[in-house]
Amino acid sequence: NCYNVYNNDQLNTDNDAFGDLCDNCYNVYNNDQLNTDSDAFGDACDNCYNVYNNDQLNTDNDAFGDLCDNCYNVYNNDQLNTDNDAFGDACDNCYNVYNNNQANYDNDAYGDLNDAFGDLCDNCYNVYNNDQLNTDNDAFGDLCDNCYNVYNNNQLNTDNDCDNCINIYNNNQANYDNDAYGDVCDNCPYGANNNQGDYDSDGYGNACDNCPTTYNNNQLNVDGDRYGDVCDNCYNIYNNNQADVDGDSYGDVCDNCPDTYNPSQLDSDNDGAGDVCGCDNDASTPYIECRQSLTAELRGPTWSFTANPNMIISTLIDNCAIASITMTQSVFNLRDTVTLPTPITITARDLGSNSVSCPSSVFPVLSGTLISNSASSLLAVPRGTSYIITWAKTAASFTSADNVKIVLQTLANVPVATVCPNVSYTDGQCSFIFPVSLSKITTYKLKLTLNGVINGGFATIKFL
Repeated sequence: NCYNVYNNDQLNTDNDAFGDLCDNCYNVYNNDQLNTDSDAFGDACDNCYNVYNNDQLNTDNDAFGDLCDNCYNVYNNDQLNTDNDAFGDACDNCYNVYNNNQANYDNDAYGDLNDAFGDLCDNCYNVYNNDQLNTDNDAFGDLCDNCYNVYNNNQLNTDNDCDNCINIYNNNQANYDNDAYGDVCDNCPYGANNNQGDYDSDGYGNACDNCPTTYNNNQLNVDGDRYGDVCDNCYNIYNNNQADVDGDSYGDVCDNCPDTYNPSQLDSDNDGAGDVCGCDNDASTPYIECRQSLTAELRGPTWSFTANPNMIISTLIDNCAIASITMTQSVFNLRDTVTLPTPITITARDLGSNSVSCPSSVFPVLSGTLISNSASSLLAVPRGTSYIITWAKTAASFTSADNVKIVLQTLANVPVATVCPNVSYTDGQCSFIFPVSLSKITTYKLKLTLNGVINGGFATIKFL
């Protein structure tokens, strides 16, 4: 009964013409041995007779293997599939609507297909609602219906038929103050104001805005009085009466000169009394000390340095406000490097017109060089041919009388050649042929001076 399989016992459980060892359904009578999918199991006993599945996996233990079961994890011997998609009714989240993707945006038991009103079988495609409750029997379930008890398939929400916030989603329709507007759209949710007036357009109605005429959408109110910080004349001191005798916009309780107009509230000595009312009869002269010197680095592109008194003053004391601090010179440039140092005087004057001065000096120092050829090009300068040397024109009031002198030196400052003699500084460039006798392995300095006095710095140069 198995002509090509050794089986002395001739065991044949199903009593067909084929022994168990060669029968593709050893326990089901099938003389035809039909095997549509050519796996190890004949059609008569194959749980997927037309799908190759030697493992015969059947998760839900119905009559159909997983590979051909339209609900592989739900027992459904009838394989009923009303909508003819890939999923049987027993596991299809829209059993009567074709939806192979089984999309379910809200993860309830009903799939979503995203037509104009949600999905074709879920009355709230993006809201979880397994009960599909729909009180008004329109196309939208109660949980996503903007008027759950009024039939409105168009879901228009501009006629205020049942919504106390026609432009804002608020299913609970909470309305604390019982005016015509729900809390989420009421610009004063805790004070009835049917007109919703908002003079400053900050989102808070006039009836509850702590600054009704001044925009302040954060409603910050540090001192907890009736006035927000942006319109409170003493924002950090409680003062509901907002009294301001001198009319300087600072309330009397926080004004450091409550009887004298002083909108700046300047209090230079930090004694709590404003300068304008604390120094009416000032007879005390300020005390000032200056540092001995200040180094001023002149850098490009302006090649100048602007100093201020704070760089030089080391001590300044006065019983009243300082009205002004002046320097005899504050801007320093290349001309100031001719005679060093540059003496200056700092003068402090208080509100009582008392003044005192102290001397100091500034040492302007060039930081870099006025020669403006790129550093890389200066390290590969040709010999025997014309080479253009350029320099930076500064704002130091130089004129054509300030002759440029460029000297080629060794690193030990030994002169080698004078380059571009008798050239005006305002030209900005000159051309020079470096002799072929110059060494290719030696590093030189290219030094620029103006009138032989003002040092324009040097640049390193090498030759090809």
